[in-house]
Amino acid sequence: MMFHQLPFLMSSFFVACYLFLFAVVVAGTYLIAAGVGIPIAGAFIFGVRLFTGAMIFVRRIFKF
Repeated sequence: MMFHQLPFLMSSFFVACYLFLFAVVVAGTYLIAAGVGIPIAGAFIFGVRLFTGAMIFVRRIFKF
């Protein structure tokens, strides 16, 4: 290996490590947000559907 290429190789290695760490952090935060957000969104949608279903049911019973 030629010595004048060493700084370039080291800097590209550090850039690659930095990008890898950045990708890991982004993927981790995305997975955590998805793991927290999807159940909350699912529960919210389920609650809205349950509420609308209950309102339709109540309207059918009381005929208003």
